[in-house]
Amino acid sequence: MSTVVEGELELSEVGVVRFSIADTTIAKLRSEFDGLKADTPEGYEEVRKAIAVTRKYRVEVEKTRKGLKASALEYGRKVDSEAKRLTALLSDIEGPLQAEKDVIDNEKARIKAEKEAAEKAEIEAALQAQREAEEARLRAIREAEEARLAEERKALEAERAKLEAERAEAEAKQRAEQERIAAERRAEQEKIEARQREVEARQAAERAELDRQRREDEAKRAAEREALEAKQREIDAQREEANRIERERIAAIKAEQDRKEAELNARLEAERIAKEKAEQERIEKIEAEKMAEAIRLAEVAEAERLEAMRPDVEKVQAFAAVLRSIITPTVNSEEAYGFLVAIEESIAELAEKCEAFGGES
Repeated sequence: MSTVVEGELELSEVGVVRFSIADTTIAKLRSEFDGLKADTPEGYEEVRKAIAVTRKYRVEVEKTRKGLKASALEYGRKVDSEAKRLTALLSDIEGPLQAEKDVIDNEKARIKAEKEAAEKAEIEAALQAQREAEEARLRAIREAEEARLAEERKALEAERAKLEAERAEAEAKQRAEQERIAAERRAEQEKIEARQREVEARQAAERAELDRQRREDEAKRAAEREALEAKQREIDAQREEANRIERERIAAIKAEQDRKEAELNARLEAERIAKEKAEQERIEKIEAEKMAEAIRLAEVAEAERLEAMRPDVEKVQAFAAVLRSIITPTVNSEEAYGFLVAIEESIAELAEKCEAFGGES
């Protein structure tokens, strides 16, 4: 429901658009002219006449179109002219009222701007204090972490030195064991050699005795020689057995030493890997905490940026109202009217963009 004011144009309801030719007539022409061919003189004449009939109807449709549209353009110009006149009358009333209101609005805006500036300064001071406190806290954390890392490095160095000392001690024990085995081997060899010299001395005495007794009893000497050879074989067997036992004992000692050294190296490597893994996990945790802190600071900065833009956003959105209040001039030509319609659409699009400004980061 609308209120009628003096000078308002009454709009008549737009009826059905009618032309001088109906769809039934067009259907009849299509049925009558369908399939005509111009490949014979008679067919050519029929096609020519059909074209003339169709062209006549087409020209009448175009004339009717221009006549109907001319009245519509004239009506549009009258609407624009009356709207411009009424807008001017209303603007004469609205202008002083708007000026009176602007005085109060500007004063309110000034007071609001001063209050917002004071609040912004207070917020910035609080944020600055918060940032300084946070930086001090992070600096204390970093210094404590660096001190702890230094202590851990010192502990690792001490542990490494201890392991090196244990390894040196193990190597010294190994060398001492090897020297003891060599000494035992030399002593055993000396015993064997002494026993051999003793045997040789006894053999020499026996040979002298045999030489003395050879003249007396050749058979007895042969028996003595056989006994001596048997004794020699026994001594050789004993010597070979002693050498075999000594070789097996030395091999067993060497295998035990290799096993202990491999176990020590494996334990040292496992401890090193575990400590490196723990250190890596601790560093990753620190990096994750730093990343979370950086994200939080970025969010605070984004909030500050949006708050700083708020006055500009309000100005741009107010400019949208100015764009929507623009009234295009009244024109007479169809080309100018279409051009201004396109301009109005562009202004409406710009106003929508201004109204949406600040809605996205």
